[in-house]
Amino acid sequence: MYADPDTLPDEMALIQKRFPKAIFSHDSALYLHDMTDREPMPLSVTVDSSYNASQLKSQGVRVHYVKSEWYNLGVTKVQTPDGNTVRSYDRERTICDLIRKRTSTDPAVFRQAIQSYIRSKNKNLVRLSEYAKAMNMESRVRGVMEVAL
Repeated sequence: MYADPDTLPDEMALIQKRFPKAIFSHDSALYLHDMTDREPMPLSVTVDSSYNASQLKSQGVRVHYVKSEWYNLGVTKVQTPDGNTVRSYDRERTICDLIRKRTSTDPAVFRQAIQSYIRSKNKNLVRLSEYAKAMNMESRVRGVMEVAL
């Protein structure tokens, strides 16, 4: 990819172009879906558990590995703040990932994300429940949502 030396490159688009199997997730997905006001540093992606992500890690990207059956669950295309299209998990899958990794998530980011999701007109609680069931975490998701609602 070529870039104007006088402009900052779209890091998300560059990563997506170089590593097409990487799906933006966790803090990065929250940012892409306007569920947090914190810019993700480092960027977070998810890959299949069999993927060799050493080059991604050497780029300073936080890599999460998931089972093959969870890898494509909730994948969608979203636009970066610079207007480029990248693959990310949808809002419901991102909530599931946050709850699953709650102990390693900043509590303020976690609260803001859950509150943002609950207030959203675009939330899909049925889809959230389906993802939670597929990921064997129904009771954990239900517990967080009951407290938030």
